[in-house]
Amino acid sequence: MDIVPRLCHDPEILSIEREPASAVYHSEDPELAKHFTAVLREEFEPQEGQALIVCASLLEMDHAGTPSGISAVEHAFGIDTEEKRVSFLDRYASLSGHVPFFA
Repeated sequence: MDIVPRLCHDPEILSIEREPASAVYHSEDPELAKHFTAVLREEFEPQEGQALIVCASLLEMDHAGTPSGISAVEHAFGIDTEEKRVSFLDRYASLSGHVPFFA
């Protein structure tokens, strides 16, 4: 069943990125299997004035060698405060010509 055409959303503020295929490692242990998943997505091209933020990666945490409760993105980019995150978004949005959609 194709779900995307049935979704009710405002395309002015949310774009749906389609995932035509995925591959998941078969394991009895879901904690192991979740680390061996690949998702193939259609390429999304932001329009002028839009920023692309991959939200799922903002929630990944507790990887080996990282502080507990700190997301992998915060750790990797050293953006452990709100001020650093806003500065990071402002800096990279201005380089790409895109405007972040939150401050």
